[in-house]
Amino acid sequence: MGRGPAVSVRGRSALLLAALLLLPGCFAPVPPSFRWEVYDEVVYRELSGAGEDPAELARILGEEMERAAGLGVVLPPGVRAHLGHLLLRTGDAAGARLLFLEEKAAYPESAAFMDRVVAGLGP
Repeated sequence: MGRGPAVSVRGRSALLLAALLLLPGCFAPVPPSFRWEVYDEVVYRELSGAGEDPAELARILGEEMERAAGLGVVLPPGVRAHLGHLLLRTGDAAGARLLFLEEKAAYPESAAFMDRVVAGLGP
């Protein structure tokens, strides 16, 4: 009374084997949410004080953005804004403005900051 059907040793072994075979599927690697690639290198090179040319860093970051777009990968927050910053340092205020607005559109949580930056560029 009160006992369910008995499971044989063979049945338990089969159940354990099935669980062990299926378990690795629960731990499949998750692809990264964003494509960072050269971004950290660009930031390091700019901030290291080695006198890096902002035009060269902008070129590197721009090429990475094109590669990401070609792969259909999402750019992480701040990449467009950082490229805009680099363009601004080279004197390309119009290109910087476009990138700041793209950053705002891609990441609405950056709107207040991007609006202040764009307003600081003047008309």
